[in-house]
Amino acid sequence: MNPEKSTQYVKTLGLNTTTIYDDETYFFLFADIDTKDSSMLEKVLNIFNNHHLSCYHYETSKGYHVISPCLLHVRLWLKFQKDLSFLDYRFDTIRISKRFDDKPDLYFNHFNKHFRHLESKSFHNLIRNIYKYSEIEPNENYINTTLSFTQYMQLKLQPLDASSGRLPSYRNLNHSYGMELNSMRKKHFTCDISKIENYMYSIGDFP
Repeated sequence: MNPEKSTQYVKTLGLNTTTIYDDETYFFLFADIDTKDSSMLEKVLNIFNNHHLSCYHYETSKGYHVISPCLLHVRLWLKFQKDLSFLDYRFDTIRISKRFDDKPDLYFNHFNKHFRHLESKSFHNLIRNIYKYSEIEPNENYINTTLSFTQYMQLKLQPLDASSGRLPSYRNLNHSYGMELNSMRKKHFTCDISKIENYMYSIGDFP
């Protein structure tokens, strides 16, 4: 066995595309980009912009995630999915568990300028807390919704620190980029993911 690497299953938490508001089901649009090609990221962001979908994006170990807190009815969600059909992605769940090699910067793109879509305050605050930012400023167009999550095991090849045999520690940087993300950072969002298995939680249900 190569002492520099360790193959293992990693417990992973994913945010599902469905959310509930006022007893009605809505959908979030996600994009998982499996390349570091910045032109591909720009292409995806342009699609979100064209549909007036505010979104967060951040760099992952393999590429980028683009995720929108905007609430969509199923017909719009399916329509917008077609515009992203060039991505090899199922659109139903996006990983939110942090990995040691994920980049620490979170970017916000305010494409929903005239609030053509309502946005999930619960979604905003979940993502911002994961990246240690303060909660989003109140707005009548930001509403609390019920989020759903999926826990799954994922095979992951992780490099080890050669000297200690331990995973490198996650390094927090003191700077950030993107609109509306210059406010004070909060403590890291934590929850016991062993208790979350395809179950519906509101944002307030997390410890």
